[in-house]
Amino acid sequence: MDVGLLIFSLSIGTTYAASYLRGLENRVDNGSGFISDVLTVSCPGKVLVCGGYLVLESANIGVTIATNTARFYVSVCSKSKPLPSIARACEVLLIEVLSLQFRSTYKFLYDWNSKEVDSETLSYINEENLSVENKNVFVQRCLALSLSFIRKHLGSENFIAKIRKSASKNTWLSLTLEANNDFYSQVVELKKRGLPLKSKSLAMLPEFLPCPVVNGAVSVQKTGLGSSAAMVTALVGALLKWFGVVALHDGDGTGMDGADILADRRLVHNLAQLVHANAQGKIGSGFDVAAAVYGT
Repeated sequence: MDVGLLIFSLSIGTTYAASYLRGLENRVDNGSGFISDVLTVSCPGKVLVCGGYLVLESANIGVTIATNTARFYVSVCSKSKPLPSIARACEVLLIEVLSLQFRSTYKFLYDWNSKEVDSETLSYINEENLSVENKNVFVQRCLALSLSFIRKHLGSENFIAKIRKSASKNTWLSLTLEANNDFYSQVVELKKRGLPLKSKSLAMLPEFLPCPVVNGAVSVQKTGLGSSAAMVTALVGALLKWFGVVALHDGDGTGMDGADILADRRLVHNLAQLVHANAQGKIGSGFDVAAAVYGT
């Protein structure tokens, strides 16, 4: 019996600052000399210690612990690259989402002339060539609902001005998704490297490994640390921060008013809960999204 199917190494969040939603900023050259601001938002995974299905009833509570070694990262920047003909013919925002762990790239077209963001105004590029397996409902719904909220929050005129400024530079809005190894089983990788199936072997692996390819397909074996909720939360936070809706400073938010910090996290939490429930098609307890935002 292979007891290592879901082998992972877990480090519990022992310091509050290490285990909640946070963001940071940088500047890089994204090609052709185009310098872009890059921001990254990350949040932890979770372990539900007790509560289970009891937390679905408001009278009950659960105990959740955030993780240090399992964090999801979303980086956002403007990327200079060739535009498809449809983008050159009309005013649209091109969005590219690179999911490194799933070895996938999702490309979207957002028509900002529409009054609302819905399934028609945010669409996959070359959708007719995409199979169901090549689509990601969590990413699609996160983009659609987040852009819709941001447009309402900023007002259509300010929102469109921000998008038009980016699009006028012939750039894509690029989002890169990265997950720590502990979100997924590393058995295949350990065997490939000839390492024993023990937790200490995981420390010898490179960070942010993609899921392995088995029989020609990406094999995704989750360890149950809330990767979907962490991805949605980090993606929502990154979009809100990119458009200036929230600050989400790194560390303890030094220099920010405590009420502003809490307001930012509350906003990300509420929108991430909406996106996660919408993508799942059901409403759960939401404890995994709450842990991704607030930590232990």
